[in-house]
Amino acid sequence: MSSGEVQVSLSGADICTLVDALDSHEYWQLADLLPRDNGEVWIPGDLPAGDDRYWDGLEPTREQQEAIDEVRACRALRERLVQALGGVGERDASVP
Repeated sequence: MSSGEVQVSLSGADICTLVDALDSHEYWQLADLLPRDNGEVWIPGDLPAGDDRYWDGLEPTREQQEAIDEVRACRALRERLVQALGGVGERDASVP
């Protein structure tokens, strides 16, 4: 284990709770400056180019780009937690 890592024992239920908390954090804290629709946060790349009704033809502002980077980091952590469960709870961790 590297000095930047911490090992913690968590139950599957604990991980599902953390996944739900990350979903909420993404939506309510990180996405204030980003498009939200029907409970989802939309960042560049979530939809195919040409079909992206939120970002086609637009460049994110500096503040939006910072939020996008934070959303991506949040999603990456959520994915790592879902992978730790072997994909169980993947529905709860779906990304737009």
